[in-house]
Amino acid sequence: MARKRCAFFAFLILFFTSQISPTLAFPEDNLRKKLNDYILTAVEAGFSGAVLVAKGGEVILHNGYGMADREKNIPVKKDTVFDIGSITKRFTRAAILKLEEQGKVKRSDTLTTFFDDVPEDKDEITIEQVLEHTAGFHEYHDTKGDFEEMDREKAAKTILGQKLRFEPGDREAYSNSGYGLLAVIIELVSGQSYPPFSMNIYLNRPG
Repeated sequence: MARKRCAFFAFLILFFTSQISPTLAFPEDNLRKKLNDYILTAVEAGFSGAVLVAKGGEVILHNGYGMADREKNIPVKKDTVFDIGSITKRFTRAAILKLEEQGKVKRSDTLTTFFDDVPEDKDEITIEQVLEHTAGFHEYHDTKGDFEEMDREKAAKTILGQKLRFEPGDREAYSNSGYGLLAVIIELVSGQSYPPFSMNIYLNRPG
């Protein structure tokens, strides 16, 4: 889904456990003030973002800081939705590995395992190659740098229809399109949409 880029982006989550350092074990009101003052200093230097600080499962600070859109003078709120960019690639990789652990995919699987009518130049591309950016896909598959709205089917068809930049496996080139295709595979195999499946892996991780 297309989203307007923010002039500045940051999203910070700090979790303080019960083993919090004694030097940070202030009374909560004092800690909240110290954190808020520190973040306001960062705002003066250009920081914008939503900040959540929790200690022992209790929220100490949860506020928005700075501007989400400087041109329109729209401030960041604590529930402002951000484009988190390539941070999602870590979730995508983890989701693929979880599906492999469940026996539902193998990194050696080719794209023909998941898609019909894969063009001949892409029918031997493996999930591993897409994960490692060696499949030959372009960086983007739209005209707005990954911000053009399109549904899952159109995205997959567009990515598979592009001419490859190089022979799969020949070299490495960063590709958002490739990871978009992995997101489609995750949804097809898991039977869930990408956000809940990938986030549940993180939320249910051991430790």
